[in-house]
Amino acid sequence: LLNAIEDIKESVDEKEAAVKQAEDGAADLRKRVDDLSKNLNECEKEYQ
Repeated sequence: LLNAIEDIKESVDEKEAAVKQAEDGAADLRKRVDDLSKNLNECEKEYQ
């Protein structure tokens, strides 16, 4: 029973780490999209 509890704790920790990594990745993607959008707007202004 103790081993099962430890396995569950470890599984929860792994899932938390995976969620954190996914959230960090999403935040990086949002920042990249914002940067690209800003760059596109600047290029459009220069073109006009």
